[in-house]
Amino acid sequence: MDFFRKNVGNNTSLSVLRHYLVEDQKYDWQEIQKAVQQAFPNGDNLTKYQQAEMANLAQPPIQSLSQIFGPTPNLRGFLRGQR
Repeated sequence: MDFFRKNVGNNTSLSVLRHYLVEDQKYDWQEIQKAVQQAFPNGDNLTKYQQAEMANLAQPPIQSLSQIFGPTPNLRGFLRGQR
C-alpha cells in the first residue's frame, strides 16, 4: 500500500504499473487491485485518467497475442485452421 502512495504520481498509468508488477515481478493481479484500493480508497490524489483506470484493475489482465500464440505466431495459418 505504501508502495503505491510513494510511486504513483500524476503521470503514472495504473494499468502499465500493474502490467509490470504482474508480468515482470510475478505479483497476483487481485492483490495489486486490493492494494491500490487501500492506498487510494476515495480516488483522492489520482487524476481523472487514473480514476478511470481503477475499474480496469478489477478485471484480470488481458493476455498478449504472443502469450496466446507463442513468440512467433503464425496467425494466418491459425486462422486458416492450420496448427
